[in-house]
Amino acid sequence: GASRLQLRHGQGGAVTLLPPEDDKELGLDSAAQSRDRSRPPKPKTFAFDSVFGPESSQQDIWDQAQIGALVGKVVEGFHATVFAYGQTGSGKTHTMEGNACNAVAGVSPALLADGSKRSRQRARPTLSVGPDPGVVPRAVRELFERIGQAR
Repeated sequence: GASRLQLRHGQGGAVTLLPPEDDKELGLDSAAQSRDRSRPPKPKTFAFDSVFGPESSQQDIWDQAQIGALVGKVVEGFHATVFAYGQTGSGKTHTMEGNACNAVAGVSPALLADGSKRSRQRARPTLSVGPDPGVVPRAVRELFERIGQAR
């Protein structure tokens, strides 16, 4: 068994790495076991602006990370960055992209890939997002909505 994690979700969240429950989990030999018993490993806590666990929805992330406010700042002329960090397989790509998102509605990827003038003319770019869009499709959609409102 490996170390365990505890999550404190939401804004001002934290991740605590708990030590293994016994020496066998640490993979220690008998000499190391006797030497290290006087100093058992302590939990280590890492604080973050926001922490999102596996039960967090795309909407939870959008709301708690206040990405809509960042989009508003972009419309005002400021730069903004959303940074997703985590272990391989922890859901960064899913968080950023969400479920199926098509940049060009109704046009097959093969048709776009052939690059001919005729296929490019038939491809009318639209933002077609799936049922549970991630950060990027939501941000693009909101950016264009805000630009449209500003006209």
